[in-house]
Amino acid sequence: MSQYRAPSDPEEKPYAFVPLADPRVAQRQIAAGHHTVCGSRTAGLHTGFIEGVIVSDSPLHVATGIVEPLTDEFFQTRPDLTIGGHRRHDADNLVLPHTATRDGASGKVVRIIPGSTMKGLIRAVIEAITNPGMQFTPQRKGKKVENKVEGEQFTSAPLPPKLTVASRLFGITAKDKGYQGHCRFADAPQVSGGAELFRRLPLYSPRPGEAGPQFYFKVPDRVFKGRKFYRREDYQESSPPYILVESCRSGSKFRFRVDFDALSLAELGVILIALGAEHTDQGLKDKTIPYLKVGGGKPVAFGSVRFTQLRVHTLLPETYTDFESKTTELDIRESVEQAFKSGLLFIDGFDELRAIMTDRRTRKRGGCSPEERIY
Repeated sequence: MSQYRAPSDPEEKPYAFVPLADPRVAQRQIAAGHHTVCGSRTAGLHTGFIEGVIVSDSPLHVATGIVEPLTDEFFQTRPDLTIGGHRRHDADNLVLPHTATRDGASGKVVRIIPGSTMKGLIRAVIEAITNPGMQFTPQRKGKKVENKVEGEQFTSAPLPPKLTVASRLFGITAKDKGYQGHCRFADAPQVSGGAELFRRLPLYSPRPGEAGPQFYFKVPDRVFKGRKFYRREDYQESSPPYILVESCRSGSKFRFRVDFDALSLAELGVILIALGAEHTDQGLKDKTIPYLKVGGGKPVAFGSVRFTQLRVHTLLPETYTDFESKTTELDIRESVEQAFKSGLLFIDGFDELRAIMTDRRTRKRGGCSPEERIY
């Protein structure tokens, strides 16, 4: 293996940083109670689901965490799996499979982007483009329990929680208290594109001590630069040593769904902005996040995706009085506009993340030169 050598130029790194919002000025609002009638005309809150199609712009691999032998049975359960543009070597006897479920009737593998992966991806983006109120250099403070439960009765009416938009959407946990978020993410099954065996560069943990603190902290006070997001770059297979991975091909499509309840138009707009929805204002037409990165192999240009064919369906009030559920399609751009007007967005973070995801570098990642092993 080539000897590790730190790059001379920080710009050679495959990532950039989104600045952190000041947690002292985080906007907190009273979170909607789950008792709220979400479909009423007076509540101003919406319940329903977002659906669409994820399209990959590079190989995509979400690991299962295990290694499997590369047997004939492995290929039989994956008839759409190819070996790419190379021949199978005798040394290729182990593979990192993509996370999948099995079709009960045929036993065939259906690759997925897990709902937990989807939730982590969208939450990371929303925490970057809003002010999540997080303290990255926390100090110990005494905790105070606002309400005490005795038996099944509250001794006093519970105080409504005041939370940042990220906590309202995804929930928050603590030792003595918590709040259940208002979004639920389903697994996103692959519907086209198939997969191939890809010889990927082995990935190792970052080495900030060798690469220099300037890559991760503002010196000399060692304050975090911000949240790390990987850029979009070109990819290539690795020569030995490599790891064989089952990766969904570039251009693969996945069907996704996000269920939500009791969200305002602005809160819903924040989610849609994270998914790349456009603004109604022509002057802000380019103010979109065109791509995101998901799964493993981000340092070697894996995992670029875009969200397409977005549709939002919300429950009508008649759902609560009639036998059948009734929905209507929401105007996405109106919701996005409300999010921009609401003040929920951290514009500096949004602009920087949009720039990172818009800029595509032509450098190829994944080879075996010393510089390729720096991330």
